[in-house]
Amino acid sequence: MAPPARPPRVGEDWEEGTGESSPPPRSPRASDPDRHEVQRKICGRLRQTGRNDRTLADPTFNARFARHLERLPRRYLLDLDIDGKVEDVLLHWRILDECADPNKRPVFRARFLKYKTVPTEDDGIGHNQDHEELCRKLLEDLSLERRKTVDRNDSMGDLKIVLHEIIFSSIDKPKLLSRLTALLSEVGLNIQEAHVYSTKDGFCLDVFAVDGWKTEETDELIAAIKETLTHKKMYDTLLFLTYFTNSSL
Repeated sequence: MAPPARPPRVGEDWEEGTGESSPPPRSPRASDPDRHEVQRKICGRLRQTGRNDRTLADPTFNARFARHLERLPRRYLLDLDIDGKVEDVLLHWRILDECADPNKRPVFRARFLKYKTVPTEDDGIGHNQDHEELCRKLLEDLSLERRKTVDRNDSMGDLKIVLHEIIFSSIDKPKLLSRLTALLSEVGLNIQEAHVYSTKDGFCLDVFAVDGWKTEETDELIAAIKETLTHKKMYDTLLFLTYFTNSSL
């Protein structure tokens, strides 16, 4: 069967090539983590939580989990907070499995992280960077500091920032990360930190820490993200995601 027709170009031309969520493959080094040892540590910490006994008791779990870790880049294993947030590994696994269903992607998840308090002498307001500059810096170092939306804590005299985590997964394609940053900016979110990965089987797993949403709740946040996909200003993002959602791997 012939590949699906390329959609019309909107704005600049699309580049061909690999996805942009991970850097080009590199040769293993002595400092790279051993996947078997990482899996052993993760399973040990999951048992210690006491919340995953049924999952770990599945006789197929170890083999399936090993295949899951194998498709992720080594940088993902280096970034893991096994001691503090080990159950994130299971969450990311579920999201990637859900993304394998063409009818469910792209997949968005959101959760409240914490309140960040900023002293009043630091007003927490940075320069509102040009969008193209924002995307460029994100692609360079995957860590941003941008304008913060804040609430004042009158009793403490401090500024209180609400931080959320946005997790996104879809088929990994060129310029997808740039369009994601544009989408989050359009919703009014400011990226504080980003970890983006490409799997060996062609998916992306992108995790953003953001501020700009004033409450802890996440249902309306996800609804706002999805609604923005249909907004006229985000037409090229919608076209891009729709095209690759319906394309085969």
